[in-house]
Amino acid sequence: MHPTLKYSILAIAGGLIISLNPIRFFPFSEASTLITVIGIVYGVIAAFLISAADSRFNSIRDGISEEVNSFVAIALLAKRMNNKNFLTKVKKALCSYSKFLADSSVRSLKDSTDVFAHLRNLSKTTAEAPVKNPKQQSLFELIEGEVSTAATAKQRQLLVLHSRTSFVEWILVIFFSIFLLFLVVSMQIPNTNYIETFLLTAGLVTAILLLPVALYHVDFMAIEAEKISTKPYLDVIDIINSNTL
Repeated sequence: MHPTLKYSILAIAGGLIISLNPIRFFPFSEASTLITVIGIVYGVIAAFLISAADSRFNSIRDGISEEVNSFVAIALLAKRMNNKNFLTKVKKALCSYSKFLADSSVRSLKDSTDVFAHLRNLSKTTAEAPVKNPKQQSLFELIEGEVSTAATAKQRQLLVLHSRTSFVEWILVIFFSIFLLFLVVSMQIPNTNYIETFLLTAGLVTAILLLPVALYHVDFMAIEAEKISTKPYLDVIDIINSNTL
């Protein structure tokens, strides 16, 4: 079971269990005012953090797309150099790098030592291009430009992988969640029977608990970026090794 689904089920179950609390002592007028003010602040903070986490995920996805496009472009440009030995070396370097990226865990990508070793190998391989005429010189410059683009895209991905929701931000989310839960569970709701009170409280409590779950899910999508990066890199290997290239 996916962790997010598991936590969502726990949040809903927790909301139902907490809502069974029969002891309600906080006056409705005071509690509703606090819930409104704190709820707005909490909602704004949560929305900002979720948006930032989602932006990091999209940045990784866009960087991967830019990177694999550069790999294909490098292979196509190398083919136009009309040198079979050079093309073979470039394809080998690209496939080796792509396979490494597809097989790497997030932890190894964060280390980045092996990443830059593969980038240096690719750069060294393309630098050995046989430039004998103006056409090959132009192609060589284009190849170097694509290598630079791929390196920049990877560096941007590595920076994003190191960027997470901070400890202080999580403390804020947890604090607001607990405070809102206390207000909702202890609030006296006038003109309602026990069932109506239970259902209203369960809905509010579940919504409060699901916000941290949503933040956790979006925040960890960036950390699990290898799950979205595997297929593009494997596709690049297939394209490079195809008979059409």
